[in-house]
Amino acid sequence: MMKRLVTIVCFFIAISISIQKSFGQKEVADSLFKTLKTSIPDSTRAKNLVTLSEVAGWRVGKYDTALILANEAKKLSEKINFKSGIANSYNNIANVYYFQENYKEALKNYSLALAIYQEIGSKKGIANTNNNVANIQANLGNYNEALKAYFSALKIFEERGDKKLIAAMYDNICMIYEYQKNYEEAINYCNKALTLQKAVNDKSGIEYSYFNIGRIYSEQKNYTKALEYDSLALILTIELDDKVGSGNIYNNVGNIYSNTGNYDKALEAYLKAKNIYESVDYQRGLMYLYNNIGTIYTKQRKVRDASLLLQKSLTMAQESADKFQIQLSYLSLAKLDSVTGNYKSAFNNYKLYTIYKDSLINEENTKATVQTQMQYEFDKKQTADSLKAEDVRILNNLKFEQEKKQRWFLYSGLALVVLFAGFLFNRFKITQKQNIIITEQKHVVEEKHKEITDSINYAERIQRSLLASSELLDNNLNEYFVFFKPKDIVSGDFYWASNLSNKNFALIAADSTGHGVPGAIMSILNTACLNEAVKEGYTKPNEILDRTREKIISVLKRDGSVEGGKDGMDCSLLVFTPTNQQEEKNYMKLYVACANNPVWIVRASALENTSFERKDGFFEIHPDKMPVGKHDKQNEPFTLHEIDLQKGDLVYTMTDGYPDQFGGPKGKKFMTKNLRELLIKNAHLPMSDQKQLLKQTFSNWTGNLEQVDDVTVIGIKI
Repeated sequence: MMKRLVTIVCFFIAISISIQKSFGQKEVADSLFKTLKTSIPDSTRAKNLVTLSEVAGWRVGKYDTALILANEAKKLSEKINFKSGIANSYNNIANVYYFQENYKEALKNYSLALAIYQEIGSKKGIANTNNNVANIQANLGNYNEALKAYFSALKIFEERGDKKLIAAMYDNICMIYEYQKNYEEAINYCNKALTLQKAVNDKSGIEYSYFNIGRIYSEQKNYTKALEYDSLALILTIELDDKVGSGNIYNNVGNIYSNTGNYDKALEAYLKAKNIYESVDYQRGLMYLYNNIGTIYTKQRKVRDASLLLQKSLTMAQESADKFQIQLSYLSLAKLDSVTGNYKSAFNNYKLYTIYKDSLINEENTKATVQTQMQYEFDKKQTADSLKAEDVRILNNLKFEQEKKQRWFLYSGLALVVLFAGFLFNRFKITQKQNIIITEQKHVVEEKHKEITDSINYAERIQRSLLASSELLDNNLNEYFVFFKPKDIVSGDFYWASNLSNKNFALIAADSTGHGVPGAIMSILNTACLNEAVKEGYTKPNEILDRTREKIISVLKRDGSVEGGKDGMDCSLLVFTPTNQQEEKNYMKLYVACANNPVWIVRASALENTSFERKDGFFEIHPDKMPVGKHDKQNEPFTLHEIDLQKGDLVYTMTDGYPDQFGGPKGKKFMTKNLRELLIKNAHLPMSDQKQLLKQTFSNWTGNLEQVDDVTVIGIKI
C-alpha cells in the first residue's frame, strides 16, 4: 500500500546527483550571502541567488525564503535578459510548490522553465525538469504522462553518458511499471539501475533499487525475497543516515507481515516507521502509514482506532489530490464498514473505490504506456542511426546486394500469396457466418435488456402511484415543496401522506433499506404497513410507527433467513393538528416521531435576522437512534414530540441521501451541516425557489460523480 511513498524521493535523484557538494550547505549559503555584499556582475549575482534559494531555501524546508530568493533571481535575470537564470528561477519556484504539494502551481512553473531550457538548448535543464514533471504526474496517478516525461529525460541522460542519472531514470520507470502491475518490466528496469549504480558505487542509488525490488517481490507475494532486499536496503539507509528511506523500509516490512497474518509484527514495524516519519515531519509517509495501521486495527476489530486513522488518511489524500491513496482509503473504509455491519456505507465506499481505481488503471492507459515505450525505442534508434553515418552507408550497400535475392523470393512468394488468398477467402466465409450468429445473439441480449428496462419502468409507475399525490398534499398544505430524486429508476426512498381518523394530517419522508429494485420492494411493504396502522385507528405518530414496526417484523420473519429479516426504514413522521377544525390548513400544533432521521424547524420570527444564528430561530427534533424494523431496541416505543407552531414557520424533513452525496472539488460528502445552513440561509425564499435551489446545488456538487443514494427533502410553510 505504501509504494507511492517513493515517488517524492525521485525528485532528488536527478537534481542531487548533478550537484557537486564540496562542502556543507550551510557553508555554501554563508559563502554566497557574503558575495552578495560585494560588487559582482549581475549575472553572477543572479546565479548566486538561484543557488541560495536552493541550499538556504527549499532543501532545508524554508519555503518562504526560497520563494523570496528565487523571485529576486528571476527579476534580476529578466532585467539583464539572462535566460538561464530565468529558467533556473522558475525551476526553484516550482520545487517549492512541489514540496508543498501544490501541484498545479508546480506544473505551471516547471512548464515555464522547460520552455526556456528548450529555447536556449539546455539539455540538462530539459532532462531534470522532465523528471520533476514526471514525479508530479506519478503522484497524481497520470501514469502515461509520467512515463513520457521519464523517457524524455532518459534519452538526454543516455546521450550525455551520465550513468547515475540513467540509473535514476531506470528506477523511476520501474516504479511506473509497478503501478501498472507489469512486474516483469518493473524488475527488468530496477536491475538495469542496480547494475549501473554498483558500477559507479552510488550507495544512495543502490539503496533505492534494493528498496524498489523488495517492494515488487512483496506485491508478487514472494515475501522471502522481499525481506532479503529490504534488509539490504535498511543496512544502507543506516549507513547513509537516510531517515525517510528507513521509514519506507519499515513500512514495507509491515506490509509483508500484515499480508502473512502476523499483525503484531506488522504493527511493530509500522510504529517504527511512524516514529521516524514524525521525527522528520514526513506527511506523505504518514498518510500511507495511517491507512496501513488502520487496516490492521480493522482486522483486530479495534473499530474506533481504525476509523480515526482511516478517515485521517483519506482527508490527507483528498487535500493532496492523491488519487491512488484516495481509492485505497475508500477500500479500507468499506472493509471497516463491513466489519461493523454498516453495509450501506460499505457499499457507498466500495463504489467510490471502484470509480477511482478505474480512472487509474484502464485498458487505454495501459495501451498508451506500451506505445510510449515503443516510441522511445524508435527515437533512440533514430538518434543512434544519425550518429553513425558510416554504418548507414554500409547497410545501404548490403541492401543493394540483397535486392537480387529478394527478387527470387518475390516470385516464389507470389505463388504462396495465391494459395494464402484462397485460404483467407475460406476463412472470410466462415467469419461471415459467425458474424451472423453474433448479430442474432446481440439482438437477443438487446431484447432481454429492453424487457428488463420496460419492467423496471412499469414498476416505477406502480411505486409512484403509492407516493403522496399532489392533490392530497395541495388539499392539506398551504405552501410546500418535495425534492425527490431516486438514484435509480425505482427508489428505496418514498414520501407518504394520509388523513387520519381524528381529522389530523400525517406526512412521512422515509428511507427504506436498500435502493433500486430491492429498495422499491421494501418501500411498498413499508407503505402497506403504514396504511394498515392508520386503518386500525392509530393517530399519534409514535403509535403509528410502533404499530408499523410490529407489522414489518412480522412479515419479514418469513423471509427464509435464520433470524428473520432486519430490513425496514428510517423516517420522520409528522402529524399536523389544526387549532380550528373549520380552518383545516391553519396548523398550529405539530406532533413528530423520528426513526434515525431528524426534523428541522425554522422560526418565522427569526427570518428578519439575516445571520440566522439565533438559538430561537432554529429547532432540531432529534430522532430515536433505531429504525422502524428489527433492531436490538425494537421493544422500545418511539418518542412523541409536541411542538407549538407559529404562522410562517418552516418545517423540513429529509432522508440521508442529500448530505451523504460525494462531490465538490475534493470528492467529499456534502454533510448535514451544509444542508442545514443552505436551508436556513434561503428559508425566506418562496418554496418553489427553495426546491430549485436544492436541485441546482445537488447537481453542481455531484458533478461527474455518480449519485450514491436516493434523495428526498420536503419543506412545508405553516
